[in-house]
Formats: sequence, C-alpha cells, structure tokens
Amino acid sequence: MDNAQREVVRNVIAQATAGKQSFGMNLPPHRRNFNFISHGTQLLVTALAIEGEPGYDPSILPATYELMAGFLDHAIYPSGTPTEGMHYYNFGMSFASLAMAAMARRDKSLFQHPHYLATRMWYVNSIEPFGYAFSTHHDTPRDDGGLATNYVLLKWILPENRIVDYIWRNRVRDNYSGITYRGDFLAFALFPSDWNGGYIEKNPEASQWGVDTDKQSRLNHATNNPPLNPASLGLSNSYFTPERGLLITRSAWALDATILNFENRPDVTGPSHAHSDRNGFTLSALGRQWAIDRGHHRSETHLHSNVLIDGLGQGHFGPAGEILDYSDEPEVTQIPGDATYAYRYRYTFGTRLGNRENAGYDWEVETLPRVIKYWSATQDPNDRPWEVDRLYTHKALENPLKYAYRTAALARGSQPYVIIVDDIRKDDQVRRYEWLMQLPDDLVAEKTAENRMVLAAEDADEHSPRLMVYVLDMSKSQAIPGKPDQAPIRVETFEMAQSEKLNTKKAWGEGKRLVLTSDSVEPKFKVLLLPHRPSDALPKIRSMNDNEFELIWPNHIDHWKAQRIDQGPTRLTLTRTDGQ
Repeated sequence: MDNAQREVVRNVIAQATAGKQSFGMNLPPHRRNFNFISHGTQLLVTALAIEGEPGYDPSILPATYELMAGFLDHAIYPSGTPTEGMHYYNFGMSFASLAMAAMARRDKSLFQHPHYLATRMWYVNSIEPFGYAFSTHHDTPRDDGGLATNYVLLKWILPENRIVDYIWRNRVRDNYSGITYRGDFLAFALFPSDWNGGYIEKNPEASQWGVDTDKQSRLNHATNNPPLNPASLGLSNSYFTPERGLLITRSAWALDATILNFENRPDVTGPSHAHSDRNGFTLSALGRQWAIDRGHHRSETHLHSNVLIDGLGQGHFGPAGEILDYSDEPEVTQIPGDATYAYRYRYTFGTRLGNRENAGYDWEVETLPRVIKYWSATQDPNDRPWEVDRLYTHKALENPLKYAYRTAALARGSQPYVIIVDDIRKDDQVRRYEWLMQLPDDLVAEKTAENRMVLAAEDADEHSPRLMVYVLDMSKSQAIPGKPDQAPIRVETFEMAQSEKLNTKKAWGEGKRLVLTSDSVEPKFKVLLLPHRPSDALPKIRSMNDNEFELIWPNHIDHWKAQRIDQGPTRLTLTRTDGQ
C-alpha cells in the first residue's frame, strides 16, 4: 500500500478501536468465565496494528490484560479444566492466545498464570488412549481437539515440555494433517514448531499415538528424540476436577487402555453449552469408542448415556448436579453423583422467560446456594476487601422424583472393566425406566441373551475387540396398562431430534443406542461393561444376592459388595483374591 492507502486503513482501525471496550470489560472478574470474553481480545490485536500511530488508543492494552486475567482466574479451574468444553474454550482462545502473545511482548505476560499452565493436564487427559482424538463434552462438534491456535502457543512457550509436545503431536498429527482450518495455518506460520528433537517423519505409520512407538528408524534419525511412550510421562491414571464434576480415569497410559469419562456439573447456573446429562459417561477401550457423547447441540437427556423415566429426562436447561464422593485407588476408582435436582427442575435466565421452550411452566427466582468471592489476578487481594456476588437464576418443576444417584467404577488389572449402578426412583408407581448408552454407528449386537449382550463392529473379525454388557441386577418388569412390553436389553436405531417443546426444532438423522428397560417402581440398574478380545478368557459371573456378586477368572476373583447408605447412592467395595 502507498501512504494514502495506509492512511485510509489506519483511520478505519482507529475509528473501530479507539475508546471502545470489548465484551466483559464492564463485568466483575468472576463473570468473565466464558468464550465471549476471550473472543473480545480481537479488539487488542486489531488496535495494535496501529500502535504508536495517530488514532491508537493505549488504554486498550491494560484493559485487555485485566480482562484476560479475570478470564484465566474464573474460566479455568485450578486443575486446568475450563468451564466450557473442548470446542468453545479453544474457539475463544484462537484469538485470546494471540492477544496473550502480543501482551507478553509488551511486558504483560499471562502465560505463567497457574490456571493456564495447568490446562496441559486437561488436554493430555482428554486424549483418547488410541490417540489423535480428544473427548467431546457438551457442544463440541468433533473430536479433533478444536481450533489449534492455543496448542501452537503452548508448544511455543514450552517447547521442551514433554507433556505439551505429546498434546501438540496428537492435535497436529505426525504428518501435520491435523492442520486444516485457515486460521490454524496463520498460527503455525507465526509460531512454527516441530517435534522435540527436530526430526520430521514424512510418512508415519498409522499407529495413532501422535507418534510412532514402534519404528526404529526414528531412533536412527534422532537419538535425542526416542519414540514417545505416554506411560513415561509420569501421569496419574485419574484426573478429577471437583469444581466441574469431571472425572477422566483410565486403566493405564497405554494404546489399548480402558478410559471412563464421568461428569456431573455442580457449576451451571442456567442456559449454556453444557448439556442435560448429569451423571453421564463415555467409554473407550481396546483402541475404539464404545459409549459416546454426541456433541454439538445434542443436548437433551435422551441423546446421552443417562436414564429416562416414562420417556422424560433431566430439565432443559439442566440445573446443577453434585459429586458426593470420590475414591481413587490403584485397583479401582469410583465416583457417586447426585442428579436428583437436575431431573426435578429446569433452569433459564430471566431474559429468556418469553421463549417458546419456557412456556407453560411456573417460574420462580432461585438464589443459588454458593456465594462467589473474587479478585483479579492483576491486583494483590490484600489491597482491597474481597467482593461478594450472590448469583440468581430462574427454575421451574420439570420431572419431580425421589432421587437419582449414579455410581461409576473402573476396575483395573489384566482385564479392566466398568460398573455403573443407578439408584433412581420417581415415586411409588410402576414407571418405565430406560437405561441408555449412546453407541457409535458401526456397533451391532453380536450376541444377545436375557441379561447380557456382546457388542462388536459390523465388520469385526476374529481379532476385533468386543464389549460385553452384562446386567448384574435389574428389577423384573411389571405390566403397565397401555404400554407394550419391551425387550429388557436391546440395541435400537432412533431419530436423533430435539423435543418439539424446545425453541428450535433440530434433527441429526439416525443414531444407535443400547437400551435396558425396566417397568418397575425402582429399576435397580447394575451394569457391567467388559471390553475384551475374542482370545481373552471371560470371567464367570455369579450373583449371590442383589448386592453381592463375583467375577471369577482362572487366576483371581473379584468380589463386589454394593451397599446403599442412608438411602443415598450405592457404594461399591472390591475385594480381590490377593486381598487388595
């Protein structure tokens, strides 16, 4: 451009930025906890294009620093888990990480913020065991990990960190085929990085680890960069964020590991990108997914792995749940959650009361139980008293019931497996309870019996993995007038569509789900999920009574006791033959 053209562009930028505020600058720090805040940092990136020139507003830089400090304080929990899912966090950070780089070059770095640095623990635990894929909670449309800019900046500021390198490799892939979006290309051009050690493999073998673990040629080319074994990263098998009610636990850091995701959010206050799936779970094992989260906008309970009562699930939008306990031991990890309130009520904001989905309900103001104390990371909290803000929302009755507890447990060992126990009851009448597990489209029922099913891919061969679904306990169905009987265990194809009562009607075609049906006063679901290969020796399963059962292998026995305490959730106790 010549000087005249530059002057025109400069004037446009000045008029668009000078004296302006980005979204959230007028909010207290604790309310800067969602992606509108990080998106707003585009204001700074744009303004800096004319830094030091006529029309530049120097107040935008410190204001954006304060804004992002509040965001990092309150949009990311100390464990590193954001308040939002993989898509929306990285969507906003596609701008905010660039703004953070610009601020760091002007002696206003936030890259050392402990919450930001801790996100690498959330990223690495979210990677599926088989690699190149990240778990998809809430409104996350794909499992590729979201926009890449923040991955690029993490790698740039921590180039030798082995955990960050592993995350980055899984996101961009060994042959860099993970770089697809136009905005990602710009980030890579500005902040180029390479694998630790500098060796680029042009034709990697498809091991799906984010790195080839079995190719000796890599050692020959880069002796200082041996094949990356995730087990060598020193990571715990379990990652728990109590503030978000998120547990990601695996049998080991290995390619064929079993991994269970369990979530019951206590932090929701109204409509958001969170779904109505308190106590929901996903499961992957032996190199593939078995129970999935359907992701973007598939937000109602019937589209998740939860329980329906006469076809009705949790409120939409879903209220908060509660994690009641958490136990992480070498042999078994278990977590009980309470979704009672999420079934009983639905939440909305006062500004949405006139929306179609909120018609016909009796709404009341609810004062949320927790009080938030906050301060900005850019100021010493001792310099002023902490400010207090009590939150409010609106609630209405949705699906009144007595209780809805779920306990999930992952047992480790030579043949890992998962147990899901549901203590759920609406009232004293016989109701239709349906236990749902959302399935990938390629899964079919290979074998079915009255209390068990074996799932396999449509094209499975004699070496392909299977999942045994074994009903350890479930109340026998009673007749309900006017309702046809259903098979107690089945795989069904259904239309994935929103309820008609929602503000917008959407449909996403057909999907598959496994359904357990119990027409009863209380279904007493206890379900064993056992991934295995055809060559594996399966255990004999013996039930002594409703609350005691054994899995019997040739070389050891797993003895389980399931005990409800004070009408709360079931607590599981595992005793192995070696006494552990």
